[in-house]
Amino acid sequence: MRILKNNSNNSKIIRNFAPISVTISMRKVVFILLTILLSATYIAKADNNDFTKHWTPITGTQYHMSVYGIITINGEEQFSDALEIGAFCGDECRGSSMAQLFPPTSQYVVPLSVVSNQESGETIRFRIYDHSINEELELTCLTAVLYQDNNDLGTVGNWFNFAFSNLTHYWTPITGTQYNMTVSGIIVINGVEQFTPYLEVGAFCGDECRGSEFAQYFPLTGQYVVPMTIVSNQESGETITFRLYDHELAEELVELHCTNPVTFVNDAVIGNPMEWFQFAFSNMFMVTVTIEPEGAGTVEGAGEYAWGSTATLTASDNVGFVFKEWEIGGEIVSTERTYSFDVYADVNLIARYYYQQINNLVNGWNWWSTYIEQNNNDGLTMLENSLGHNGVVIKSQTQSVINYYPQTEDDMWFGDLTALNNENSYLIQTNAACEIAVTGDIAVAANHPITLTPNWTWIGYPMTAPLTIQTAMSQLEPAANDVLKNQTHSVVFYEGYGWWPNNYTFTPGCGYKYFSNATENKTFVYTATGSKDGGMTEVENRFWNNDAHAFAENMSVLVMAYVDDEAMQNDNLEVGAFVNGENRGSAHLTYFPPLNRYCALITVAGQKGDKVEFGLVDAENNKMSLECSDNVMFEADAMIGSLDKPFETHFAEMKDINKENIFVYPNPMDRNSTFSVEVPYGETITEIMVTNTLGKTMHKEHLTPGTYIIKVSCQSGSVYYGKLIVK
Repeated sequence: MRILKNNSNNSKIIRNFAPISVTISMRKVVFILLTILLSATYIAKADNNDFTKHWTPITGTQYHMSVYGIITINGEEQFSDALEIGAFCGDECRGSSMAQLFPPTSQYVVPLSVVSNQESGETIRFRIYDHSINEELELTCLTAVLYQDNNDLGTVGNWFNFAFSNLTHYWTPITGTQYNMTVSGIIVINGVEQFTPYLEVGAFCGDECRGSEFAQYFPLTGQYVVPMTIVSNQESGETITFRLYDHELAEELVELHCTNPVTFVNDAVIGNPMEWFQFAFSNMFMVTVTIEPEGAGTVEGAGEYAWGSTATLTASDNVGFVFKEWEIGGEIVSTERTYSFDVYADVNLIARYYYQQINNLVNGWNWWSTYIEQNNNDGLTMLENSLGHNGVVIKSQTQSVINYYPQTEDDMWFGDLTALNNENSYLIQTNAACEIAVTGDIAVAANHPITLTPNWTWIGYPMTAPLTIQTAMSQLEPAANDVLKNQTHSVVFYEGYGWWPNNYTFTPGCGYKYFSNATENKTFVYTATGSKDGGMTEVENRFWNNDAHAFAENMSVLVMAYVDDEAMQNDNLEVGAFVNGENRGSAHLTYFPPLNRYCALITVAGQKGDKVEFGLVDAENNKMSLECSDNVMFEADAMIGSLDKPFETHFAEMKDINKENIFVYPNPMDRNSTFSVEVPYGETITEIMVTNTLGKTMHKEHLTPGTYIIKVSCQSGSVYYGKLIVK
């Protein structure tokens, strides 16, 4: 693109454009000289005094101003007394004068008086008549002035320029408008002021031309100024932008864009010789990027680009997201991370990302659900690929797939489970801890209603934030004694009270099972509004911690604890469920207001045939009782006891915890290489060590109070010894 620059030698500039009229205070001596030079004594009579003026100005006006100038056509000064200049405001003649010989400079000067009934502000344009051929010349007036009462334009050696050209306006403004404003300014391209008569500025509202004017030479400052009248049918508020046409190149400079628009206000006057408005243009364009969702990733390559240059953008992912696509103006333009395009305008791209649900699964069984939209999304394949060799089984409530990797060189999943959905939960068995990822758009919970059938339904949680059960299930009307559970915790509904315990919180990515006591199906959607509890509580600390992932199934037992036939009413007490001395679940006694009693709702992991026994501990006071006369047989998804009629557990007297209460289970370790150690509060065990019969150390670590899952690489049929070092 040709950028027009200033010509430092003003004598070489074709001054064929007239100045804008302004009131300038001049020294008295200048006015005296001007009066003398233009007096009748020094102005010669026209060569042909038979010419009769073509235009007749209006009469009866209050104000007037004077303009003394030469005539130029296409930049060439004219030397003829046959030329007449008419001053017009619209179609109304405001002044007319013939060119007259000025002997001191041998130029033909037009001494023009311009009249008005407005003291200032009107735009005055000029027309030219050639008496030698008796016709008005069809030339474009490049001269316009702003009317100002008593203003005098033009002096000897610095005449005003009545400039005409056979150039025609490239743009034609709309007509029949009610309102107008005036903007007078210089043209600036990439920060450089332009000095040329060939530039035309068009004013636009959208694609509608509201004004058009040439750059015109302004003698007092030596600049080229655009005196723009902008029209509208709205009194204010429209955004006016500008475009540029180069008559020397005969083309619109489409590579330039307006960087300084204005807001239309009727009768506003913007720009003056002290501070011209800038018709600012640039061939530099901004490439900006909006990342959706916010914080999903980063993009390199945004910034300023020259017109026609190539922009290259590269998207990177933040944790939990994967790049999806580029969008411009509602159109998807690429799904590649790197996208290149030629820049011809300001461009805003949307870098859109998929969400990526990442979960860390432990060795064993994991209850799982997805908040990634599964409609037209092959989430099952992504899940299988993420599991890889670590995956064993994926089960829904009615279907499953099994990984036959041990029998093949590659993972091969086989079964009748063909797709995931957002309404259901799944049981995933692994043979090693691993990370899984499912990618896609976030599911909208309202689009995934959950249908509960009588008895058990495996339900998903298609939400991205943890919510209390009161909030998440606010649209559901549970039946009395309905139960909701995950792999480690259960909650029961008591009619007239609500869910108990009332601090139960849904976790994204977790799978759930719901037992409905209703006789017909119920449907609800999760909601994040209408919270009834006002907050969430932290997960309780427990004395006993079981490995819930060792088993696919669990059951719920709602118990009351008695010690020496006295009901315990203390939330420091924790009831634990045990199979062969191995903890399978525990829960604190929690107050239940409607019945004024303390109960514990224990989620017990296990398998059919397990005999479940119970223990009681007061960790705060270092008390424990493992002598309980009551037990139950494990049954998957059983609900034993209710708030109205809890299962009663009767314990012997609680005693101080001592070294005899250190448990290692299973013992003997006959089915796996994992065992648990419970370190009671009040004890400091500095070290646990496992050795084989040869004395080789197989495992060694330091422990603090709590329950620990220890994994040792053992050989089947071998004998190992465990040693606890107690301080």
